[in-house]
Amino acid sequence: MKNQKTVVPTKLALAKRLAVSRGTLDTYLCLAGAPDRGADGWDVEAVAAFIAARAESDATASKASDTIGKLRAREIGLRCERLKFKLECERRDWVKKTEVAQSIVRIMGPAVNLMEQKLVAEYPSEVAGLNDVASVRVYGRRVYDDMCVAMHKLAEEWPA
Repeated sequence: MKNQKTVVPTKLALAKRLAVSRGTLDTYLCLAGAPDRGADGWDVEAVAAFIAARAESDATASKASDTIGKLRAREIGLRCERLKFKLECERRDWVKKTEVAQSIVRIMGPAVNLMEQKLVAEYPSEVAGLNDVASVRVYGRRVYDDMCVAMHKLAEEWPA
């Protein structure tokens, strides 16, 4: 899922997605080094990155008297940066801290309860009836395995 490209079929759709006019889009796409249209359409991230970089250089290259052009180039750059961030959020490259915290609480709550049940309620009665160390180790291994299963659910929730 992380390597998926966001593609739009037409320049009009690309302009809408980038929140720029079609003329502004054409101006940037005519520049040297602009991304070309692929077989399946325009790569939104590549075009946004190109326009953001060019808009930033346009903003710094503007003359001091060309304040409106400088501000316009900066605005276009900021729009492209916001779009890149939005696309990264859609791909789940970025997640909210609250989502992570809720996942930890949801998954670790049962794991903590399991640990309490095994170590406080079951462990003393299990060990009391065992005479050899090997049997205690086998029971300890089972408790450990149960805890590992509970903890691996957190890794499954947030795959790398």
